[in-house]
Amino acid sequence: MLGDDLVDYYIYQIKADQAKLNYLIKLAKAKGIQVDMISDMKFSLYEEEEVG
Repeated sequence: MLGDDLVDYYIYQIKADQAKLNYLIKLAKAKGIQVDMISDMKFSLYEEEEVG
């Protein structure tokens, strides 16, 4: 069914996004960049509130 296909698609997309994020975090750590996800999350929430 169409709904099931969409669920499968979004599950696949989330897993792909998680893999990409893990790769980028490893790359950043290898280059000595520190990642502070909590500050980044606060910043992105702040940006969304300004736009919305």
